[in-house]
Amino acid sequence: MNITTISPKLIFFLDASGALLSAVMLWIISLLQSFFTVPETMFQQLIYIPLVFASYSFVCAFINPLQWKRWLSIIAVGNILYALYSLTLAYKHSNELTALGIIYFIAEALIIFSLVYLEITLIRQKKA
Repeated sequence: MNITTISPKLIFFLDASGALLSAVMLWIISLLQSFFTVPETMFQQLIYIPLVFASYSFVCAFINPLQWKRWLSIIAVGNILYALYSLTLAYKHSNELTALGIIYFIAEALIIFSLVYLEITLIRQKKA
């Protein structure tokens, strides 16, 4: 699929869905504490960020702003910062996390970085 065929509305929906999935996964991980051993403080620091990002992206998808590149750039930067923050926390708490917990945070960051690559590519290629 050619990246230029993806509409800004679709990429905002994709971003919002991914952020919502991140929040749900963090909640599930908190319920399965024995498998992941994510410290409560780490969970509390991470859970609200994807909810805010999901809200932002859903609103952008629904209002379909004319200057969508600016709004998509904001969420792309936010996604990068969130991924780096979660990796930093995972590293900081690596002695408490199980291997499964570490794998989760690395996998989530890789997925987020892939989404950001898609967002940046779309911003650069698509006409406003």
